[in-house]
Amino acid sequence: MKIRFIFILMLACTGLFAQGVDTLFVLNAPMYANPFYEYYSRNFHGAEAAGRGYTGAAVLGGVQSGLINPAVMRADSASVFAELSIKPPQNVDRMIFNANYVSPMPLGIFGFSFPLGKKMLLSTMYSNPKSIDLQDFIIEINQGADLVQRSPKYNLHQFSLLANYRVLYSLSVG
Repeated sequence: MKIRFIFILMLACTGLFAQGVDTLFVLNAPMYANPFYEYYSRNFHGAEAAGRGYTGAAVLGGVQSGLINPAVMRADSASVFAELSIKPPQNVDRMIFNANYVSPMPLGIFGFSFPLGKKMLLSTMYSNPKSIDLQDFIIEINQGADLVQRSPKYNLHQFSLLANYRVLYSLSVG
């Protein structure tokens, strides 16, 4: 009798430590963005940085052309280049609550270059070709009793170190 009572008491004590499953860990979060909005995530750079309207033809000149072809960079003195990418928010359909895709990072390209002698040019560049942020992403759990708010962010950051050596006047290696 004593052993049964102790066994029931121990079973009751272990039941006190039992808790419900945390639904935050059951959800696969953050949920992925809809691939339909992949086009919206692209930060379209300017015509020189993208190569004459995304044709891939680099323009002979400054630092911004270095992403297409580092051999076309020309600079006789130190230079700095910055480009902003500003996009309006995009409403998301098929969500229960009001949600928007936004691109919070306005800096598209930032770079600077400096010559190392008369024939050598060195440049560093940061570019953000893709960025998207889903705001007000709310998941209902437990039959509407709780709301979990997530804000998935997807950013593609690129850092480049570019070098250019002019062999002849019309021949450069980058």
